[in-house]
Amino acid sequence: MGALVAPQNVVLVGASDRPGSWAARVWRNLNRYGFEGRLFPMNPGRADIGGEVCYPDFASLPEKPDHLVILAPAAPMTRAKALDMIARTRAHKLIEGFRGGAALDAEPVIIALMALGALAQDVGDCIESIEINPFRVLPAGGRALDALIILRRP
Repeated sequence: MGALVAPQNVVLVGASDRPGSWAARVWRNLNRYGFEGRLFPMNPGRADIGGEVCYPDFASLPEKPDHLVILAPAAPMTRAKALDMIARTRAHKLIEGFRGGAALDAEPVIIALMALGALAQDVGDCIESIEINPFRVLPAGGRALDALIILRRP
């Protein structure tokens, strides 16, 4: 449960230090405001970001991610990609059933990830960022308890 509410690490998928980019702002703010966990920038096109090693893929990370921040250009989010993304987090243990607990309903998470991918493809040039936090996974269903969409300035 701690991985969801107090992550020990954050993976920035699509990390960049390009001035003015959303990815650079997220990187800068996590550092500036004292995130105490480990930050793992991920971008297959970069060797480093701000002097930190930049990882090319999930397999090269030194540990499993607690949180993912997806900063990459939108590509179609398939069911298989959504399942793979969920499986690469420590939260997947909670979804599958943890310490004898009942499994939670992963379907709403998959649907939400696919819908966000479709939204990013359809109107991604109008959106600066989308944050859904928290997304509560339940034994039957799921709920976005809070969401923020920031539109890109023209």
